[in-house]
Amino acid sequence: MPKPDDQLAARYERVAEQLAELFAENDDPVSRMATTVAVLHHKMPHYFWTGFYLLVDGDLVVGPYQGPLACTVLERHEGVCWAGVDRAETVVVQNVHEFPGHIACDSRSNSEIVVPLRDGNGAVVGVLDVDSVDVGAFSEVDRVGLERIVAMIHAPGAVSVLSRLPDQHRDGLDRVALLDQVDHVHALDHVAEHGVVAVQVRLPRDGDEEL
Repeated sequence: MPKPDDQLAARYERVAEQLAELFAENDDPVSRMATTVAVLHHKMPHYFWTGFYLLVDGDLVVGPYQGPLACTVLERHEGVCWAGVDRAETVVVQNVHEFPGHIACDSRSNSEIVVPLRDGNGAVVGVLDVDSVDVGAFSEVDRVGLERIVAMIHAPGAVSVLSRLPDQHRDGLDRVALLDQVDHVHALDHVAEHGVVAVQVRLPRDGDEEL
C-alpha cells in the first residue's frame, strides 16, 4: 500500500499535469492563478483556504482565492504571507498561533504554507497562501509540490505537451509521462510496439542554452 506522502506527491504530480494542459489556453497570470487555486482547493482535502496575495504599491492585496472571506490587505511585514515575501522563500508554519505577528483572517485556520510567486525576471511579486484547520497539516511534500506549481504561473510558453506531438502519436496514446514543468520538450521517445510515448519536459533555467 502506498505511503500517505507518496499518495500526496502523486496527487501534486497529477495537479501539475492538469494545470499544464489548462495553461496552454492562455498565458495571463491572473487566469492561471484563478485556475490554480480552483484546482488545488478542490483536489487537496487538507486545504481550508487557498489563494494568492499580490504586491501592489508596497501592499499585499488579496488576489484570486477560494474559501472563506479573506483579508483584503495585509498589514505590512507582519504574519506568514509577509514572511514569505521578506524572506523570498517558502514558509511552513505548523501552528499559526505560535507564529509571531500572525494575522488571523479566519480563526479556524491552524497551520499554513506560503510560497513566493515570482515574475519572469525572478522578482517576488506575491505569494500563494494555503491554510488548514489542522495543526501540522503541511509537509515537505506540500512545499515541493506547491513550489513547482507556483513556478508555472509566470512561465513563458507553458504549452500542452500533447499539442506538440504529431497526430499519429496522439491517436491511441496509452501513456504520457510528464516528468517536470512544461516549456520545452527536452526529450521524446516513441515506442511503437507498446503504444507508449514518454515525454520529458522542463522549464529552462538560468544558464541553459535555448533548446
